[in-house]
Amino acid sequence: MKKYTLSLLTLSVALSSGAAFAGTLVGAESAKSVDVTFEETSIVGHTLTQVSGLQPGDNVGKIIAQGKVTTNNTGHINMAFTGSEAYSFSGQAHRFAGVADNKIWVTLQPVNGNLLERPSGDNTGAIRIKPDTAGGNDFSYTINVYESQADVAADTYRISVKAQRWVV
Repeated sequence: MKKYTLSLLTLSVALSSGAAFAGTLVGAESAKSVDVTFEETSIVGHTLTQVSGLQPGDNVGKIIAQGKVTTNNTGHINMAFTGSEAYSFSGQAHRFAGVADNKIWVTLQPVNGNLLERPSGDNTGAIRIKPDTAGGNDFSYTINVYESQADVAADTYRISVKAQRWVV
């Protein structure tokens, strides 16, 4: 009886330690991974309006349109012309054609000295601007006739600007 008791005791210890159930992995492994991205949603509102009372002729440096960008996040905004031709290597002045094929050269200017930078090597006329007030979400800019534009012909010019949130 002692033999059987000892055998049962040995079996009981082996079962409780898991030694009796040792096994090996069989077959091909199946592993998967996922990229999990937490995106900050950004809503950008943008208005651009012509200044009233524009007349053909000498308009050097004159503000011809005003823009305002609002966003639901703090940070900075990148502004750039679209559908234009860069005038200089710095890309600051851009040329737009009028309906009657006249040309106008314009630049983007921040309001209230909020210019952060004009990106180097950029040919979109881009400017990066900061909010009008500390901690605010409103950004203002103007479109000005370029300083070398001696005369603006009577015409209708479509000037396009894009705004996008820029994170440092």
